[in-house]
Amino acid sequence: THYSPSTGYDELRKAIAEKLRLENAITYDHESEVLVTPGSSSGIFMALLALVNPGDEVLVPDPAWFHYVTLIKLCGASPASLPVNLGQSAALDVEEARNRITARTKVLILNSPSNPTGMILSRENIQALGELAEDHDLTVISDEVYEKIVYPDNTHTSPASLSTLRDRTVTSNGFSKAYAMTGWRVGYLAGPSEIVEKITALNGYILVCPGSVSQRAAYAALKDPRMGDAIKEMVDRFNRRRTTVLE
Repeated sequence: THYSPSTGYDELRKAIAEKLRLENAITYDHESEVLVTPGSSSGIFMALLALVNPGDEVLVPDPAWFHYVTLIKLCGASPASLPVNLGQSAALDVEEARNRITARTKVLILNSPSNPTGMILSRENIQALGELAEDHDLTVISDEVYEKIVYPDNTHTSPASLSTLRDRTVTSNGFSKAYAMTGWRVGYLAGPSEIVEKITALNGYILVCPGSVSQRAAYAALKDPRMGDAIKEMVDRFNRRRTTVLE
């Protein structure tokens, strides 16, 4: 019943870092580069608070989860729309993104797999966007909460797994979608220690700490060997429904 550390329990952060290493090919130091949050939504908000100042701009895919625009505005920044090219090999056009970047652009939000479009960015598209982010010194917030809900012939790539993006990406994820734990409100951020340090301070003052019981449940979700089969069964069921709708 006690407060947990504002960063989250050490064993959960260690399990998250191990998950990211094995499943996403990203190596993070769990003590300085991983932070547990009360749901991924609050994590994205605090990442934006840490990265942008009033008057800055954030590049956002359009259409996208509507919370992004609201959270950006709550930080006093402005959203800049980047159209999604559904059905094309490059779902986000790099030249179009370049044309929409200004001197005030500080952050690029990526959401793959996407809500609401279902878009999955190819590795090549992410690589090109990473080079663009490097050219313009942008930080990427990568929302990967739907990473497990991927249908056949598609592959999820974490932007931070690419060398050009590792040190300029904040990876956001959580337990709501893959583990059907929406009401438990537990998510996490991982990224460069200097960014995570700032977000941790915000987490401690605004949210105090993630829920202790939810963290224990999240740890069990990561460690239970039966969970892989359970997730596969859920996604297979989603895919059957999807096929029915398409037909």
